Amino acid sequence: MKTLLSAFLCLTLLALTSSKGPEKNFCITVIADSSLCIPSQYVYLHYLRYNECYIEDSALLSPQDKTVHLYGFVPEQEMVSLLFEKQGPGEVDIVATPGDSISIHINDADWQNVVMKKVAGSPATNEEADYFNRRDSLLQQRFGLLEKMTVYQTDSSYQVLTAEIKEIEAKLRRNEIQSLKNTTYPYIAWL
Repeated sequence: MKTLLSAFLCLTLLALTSSKGPEKNFCITVIADSSLCIPSQYVYLHYLRYNECYIEDSALLSPQDKTVHLYGFVPEQEMVSLLFEKQGPGEVDIVATPGDSISIHINDADWQNVVMKKVAGSPATNEEADYFNRRDSLLQQRFGLLEKMTVYQTDSSYQVLTAEIKEIEAKLRRNEIQSLKNTTYPYIAWL
């Protein structure tokens, strides 16, 4: 009886440990400039779900290997991110859809905190990049005007700046509404 029970337990543990997780259903090809490859570093494909960070895949960027392929699984359209181990962008956001084969080039100009840029193979990422780049441009204009408001003391210049800020805020709202009306991608509508 003990032998039968221990054999059953071993088979159960073997089945649980050898069972595969979900198959990978999208690929991201990262093409990096040489500045990101010296010294060699890992790039990670990760996502957040329910306040937990999951690392889907990783690959080593090196002077000999400037192009790497990362594979992941998303049950539906979802935001995933690339994270560089040592240097480079703080995070590169990409909207992945099952079946996508995405290609992205990372260069010196992308050394910002969060990068949202156009890619090949993901129209959803490109649409989101357009939206966020328009929004960020308007927000920078708004912050510049807010800084000027602290300098100007006259009522007339203050009123002109206030009117310009209100105009930019209206453009921001129109940008959001236009994006919601025109998108065909569920993840972008959710934002």
